[in-house]
This record gives sequence, C-alpha cells and structure tokens, in this order.
Amino acid sequence: RNPRVMTRQKKRYLVAEVSYFKPDLKASSKDAVLDQTKIALYESISFYFGILGVSKQSFVSIKYKKVLSDSGILVIRVHRDDFRIVWAALTLIQNINQIPVVIQIVHVGGTIRSCQKYLIEHFQIRVEIALKHLGDKVGGSFVE
Repeated sequence: RNPRVMTRQKKRYLVAEVSYFKPDLKASSKDAVLDQTKIALYESISFYFGILGVSKQSFVSIKYKKVLSDSGILVIRVHRDDFRIVWAALTLIQNINQIPVVIQIVHVGGTIRSCQKYLIEHFQIRVEIALKHLGDKVGGSFVE
C-alpha cells in the first residue's frame, strides 16, 4: 500500500533566505531572481539527484507560499518525506540568471504559522542589530 494515498499528505515549510553577491542589484532584478528560483531549484534537483529526485519533486509538489522580495525570503511548501532533497538542492544553487547567490534555509516548520512566528522573531533581531550598529556610528543608543 502507498501511505501517501491512504492518509493526508503532511507538509514541511522551508524558510529560505536568498543573499546576493552584487550589492548594486536593483529591486526589479531581485524580483526576477526570486521568480527564477523555482526553475533553478528543479535544475539543481535534476543535476544533483537525477531522475529519482525529479520524479519525487514534481512542479505540483513544491509550492511557493510567500515571497518577500525586499528581504529575499522565500517560504516553500514541500512533502514531508522529501524536504531534505529540496533543502540540499536549494543550498547547492550558486547562481540564478548569471547572478551569484547563496540560498540558506533558516527555518523548517510543520505549519505556515510556525514559519510566520519565526520570521517575526528573525526580523526583530535584525532590526535590533541594525539599530545597535546605527547607534554605534552616531554615538548614541537606539536600543534600550
């Protein structure tokens, strides 16, 4: 028996952060890179995992739930049994549209809600670090 047919399909949500090596990259180029990430993901799966990896991850089984282009955050839904293949393939992507990128998985969750909670904490920490760094430059303190 195939367990995927008899029970509901359990998913994992991967929160990925895309970092660009070109600091002067325009916002429209960043949007294009994030749009091309899905194609690059399938190319990476086929290159590193072959036919078996591609057959497990069809275009239907991977869904982009959220794309935050300003910060380079992607939230991707994949099947629970195969999320490690997608994780590995994403981290092995080196460039998209001849733009060098690094993709890091920063969180894996079982629900979209857990990913949202993580992202809120993640951005709060980033803001605190930025304010502390800005306070060091100005000579004052913005974080109490």
